Amino acid sequence: MMIKRLGLLLCLLAPQSHAYDITLYVRGVVTAGGCALAQESKSQNIILGAITSDILRKPDASGNRQRFQINVVNCTSDTGGVRIQFVGRPDADNPELLAIEPDPDAATGVAVELLDHDGVRLPINEQGRFRFIEDDSVTSHSLEFYAQYKATGASVTSGSANASATFYVEYE
Repeated sequence: MMIKRLGLLLCLLAPQSHAYDITLYVRGVVTAGGCALAQESKSQNIILGAITSDILRKPDASGNRQRFQINVVNCTSDTGGVRIQFVGRPDADNPELLAIEPDPDAATGVAVELLDHDGVRLPINEQGRFRFIEDDSVTSHSLEFYAQYKATGASVTSGSANASATFYVEYE
């Protein structure tokens, strides 16, 4: 009898619980695997070297091209290609070019031009052309680019000529 009273007492003292019907909607997208960026491509120093202002004496004149690569690895077979975008501070005289970093000793009248593997300019802060990956059985690919100094004004002064950009890789 004592056990029945204790059970009834516990039932009366127990907090009430409520049950609700809840509908949970989960939304998302499953995408193709794409590729991974090779470790050696994640941070690069491209050395354009020294160039005399005489070479850049005419507007739109350019210095020697320096080749660099962005390597992608572990590409899945359904990766059709990539699109690269370089983002940085645009030059004041030509916003398609990458500006020289501000410095009291910086060169003036010059910027850095980035080019694709065909030598076509890649305007800064604009999405690049789509590049097909021809052989989907190969899981690693090297994307070739060039950098060069480009005169932006009628007069180029000497000084340091450093610039930086971030690149974004989009897979399709």
